[in-house]
Amino acid sequence: MRSVLSRSRPVLVAVAGALLLTAGSCGGGGEGSQAEESAEVTSAETSSSAASSTGASSGSPSDDPAVAEFCTAAEQFATTISTAQSSTTPEEVVPVLQQAATDFESATPPQEIASDWDVLGGALRTWADTAGSVDLATPDGQQQFQQRGQEFITAFQGPSGTSVEEYLNANCPGA
Repeated sequence: MRSVLSRSRPVLVAVAGALLLTAGSCGGGGEGSQAEESAEVTSAETSSSAASSTGASSGSPSDDPAVAEFCTAAEQFATTISTAQSSTTPEEVVPVLQQAATDFESATPPQEIASDWDVLGGALRTWADTAGSVDLATPDGQQQFQQRGQEFITAFQGPSGTSVEEYLNANCPGA
């Protein structure tokens, strides 16, 4: 069984793409088409990544209560962020992103992935804060939101996302 992040990583990227499209659909201009292209590329990359990670090791459960608590918190984050898939308006996006960032930050990662967890959390918090501080009905607000969303996607697809995913695969089976 895949871990919370390996299962959620493609979902996170797909959700991010959908949220970027949601924000881009509020105004006019070409911003939406740029976001759509980015989301389509990201979705294709994610599909390949998801297919290759399906065979990942199921890992073994940890007897460490701190690790179990971390795995539970990571699962809560994954649950929250996956609810964003049903967000259809910018007004729905903002609270979901802010709650996802809060859930992510509530997890106390083990030392071995703490710096990677911080990188991911920082990208998510920046995106959530941007969503709450810009007017998503304006082209400028959409551009800022999309930029921060792309930074979030890049962080989760990068080395920090891989490191956290590998840790979760090894230590949070069934999550």
